[in-house]
Amino acid sequence: MKDRVWRDKIIFLVILLLLAMSSINSAVAAGVKAVHGGQLQKGSSNHYYEMTLREVDPALHTQEMVLYVYDMQGRPQVVRQVTARAVIIIGREKVNMDLPSVGGNRLVGSALFMPQAGMRVLVTVSWSDDQFPEQVKFGT
Repeated sequence: MKDRVWRDKIIFLVILLLLAMSSINSAVAAGVKAVHGGQLQKGSSNHYYEMTLREVDPALHTQEMVLYVYDMQGRPQVVRQVTARAVIIIGREKVNMDLPSVGGNRLVGSALFMPQAGMRVLVTVSWSDDQFPEQVKFGT
């Protein structure tokens, strides 16, 4: 009985590892790379998003988030008239951050919070009024 339980746990872990690798491989297979050293995720439509986070004011713990947008071939995607909002979840705390376009393929915002292990970020990007918003999830 114990051997069977261990075997099932190992199979479960292998499946999780394969799923994680497949999501990474899909971005690499498409030729899209995290050029700025951030986390790269595919959106629900034809875009890839790279998120970087850096502390801009250590005294207040102000964090700046930059969201870089790429097309399916990894080319920068111009983000004029795009609205984006991030929800940062740290334990039970939620922080909202607007990410306005600052030109090129960048959406930038800042907020007061301390990044921690297990932090999750959900970004909602609206390309125009006639499209459904696109959601992208990042985690640490």
